[in-house]
Amino acid sequence: EKRRTELEKEQEKIRLKKVKKKEDKQKWDDRHWSEKDHDEMTERDWRIFREDYNITIKGGKIPNPIRSWKEASFHHDIMEIITKVGYKSPTPIQRQAIPIGLQNRDIIGVAETGSGKTLAFLIPLLTWIQSLPKSERMEDIDQGPY
Repeated sequence: EKRRTELEKEQEKIRLKKVKKKEDKQKWDDRHWSEKDHDEMTERDWRIFREDYNITIKGGKIPNPIRSWKEASFHHDIMEIITKVGYKSPTPIQRQAIPIGLQNRDIIGVAETGSGKTLAFLIPLLTWIQSLPKSERMEDIDQGPY
């Protein structure tokens, strides 16, 4: 220690600060996906998320799954129905199928009975209906499925 010059000591301090900063950044980046905000998620996080929920996908430009009902930001009426029915969190098929359905894309979803496939199909439909102007919905209320 005595052999080092003041300049060398200062350079070592700077180097150690950089190393510490790099380690802290690595720890921050390596957090589990559940500890991150939606916009902080990386492709690696989404891959791990899908593995955690046993979600397998094939195809191109597939949207990321929904992590929670809250993050899905559906219309208030739809969220009210989801809460009323008693769904606490989306099932794996719902997590992945709903974002695909919201893009009006075709999907083949395979999941066991009672896993929420019907709701995964209905939410994009209800979202679309909810997006129609209220006057248009009221005019056609007796003429269509909505």
